[in-house]
Amino acid sequence: MCWCRHGGIFTVDVVELLRCRAVVGPANNQLASNDVAAAFAARDVVWAPDFVVNAGGVIYGSLVDAQHVEPAAAMAKVEQIGATLARVYATAAEAGVTPYEAAARMARDRVAEADALRRAAVLA
Repeated sequence: MCWCRHGGIFTVDVVELLRCRAVVGPANNQLASNDVAAAFAARDVVWAPDFVVNAGGVIYGSLVDAQHVEPAAAMAKVEQIGATLARVYATAAEAGVTPYEAAARMARDRVAEADALRRAAVLA
């Protein structure tokens, strides 16, 4: 069965059954609730936020199709996902939060920055 299409598959109970050191998968909305991220941390299971590791398609498609960027340049941006994930883990450790919380904060900050730039461009 392909679990990629199912959201919310990880619950606190499921995390207790896992016998692995890391979970990095393509499914969207993997966590049944945000407290599952803490369950991963409590078990010392590294969880990679799906909305970070899945960003490649959105990045590539928006750059190549919408902004007409050369494919090689778009791939260079996609290849930065590893560095972004490293920043997520570093931010989580520094702030004492889960990778989910750190990634969500980073995403909100990035959206706010883009919105501010868009508004400034409209006003200019």
